[in-house]
Amino acid sequence: MPRGRYGVHTGTWIRDLLIANGEVSPYQAWLALKQAFPDKKIGNAHTVMTMFWLLESKLKLIERTGTQPSRNGRIYQLYKIRPRMERSRKWNNIYKNSYPKLYQ
Repeated sequence: MPRGRYGVHTGTWIRDLLIANGEVSPYQAWLALKQAFPDKKIGNAHTVMTMFWLLESKLKLIERTGTQPSRNGRIYQLYKIRPRMERSRKWNNIYKNSYPKLYQ
C-alpha cells in the first residue's frame, strides 16, 4: 500500500489525531506532525491548513467548533470530526478525493 509523504497517510494521521484529542487546530496538527516525524522534512503550517480546508469544505469530514487564542495574539480555528465520518474512505487520500478529475 502506498504511503503519504511522511511514511503514513497524512489524512488518516490527522483523523487519528482528531479522534484522540477531540478538537485540534491546523497549527496544533502541524506541530504534532513535526514531533511525530522528527526525521522527516515537514513543510510549513500552511500545508496542514490547506488539508484542513479540504477536509472541511470539499470532503465534509470535519467541522469548525470554535476558536482558541494563542500566546502571540493569533486566533486558531478548532475543528472536530463530523458525526459518523470517522470511517470514511476519503481520509486515505485528501487531495485525490478532493480533486478526482486531476487524478484519473
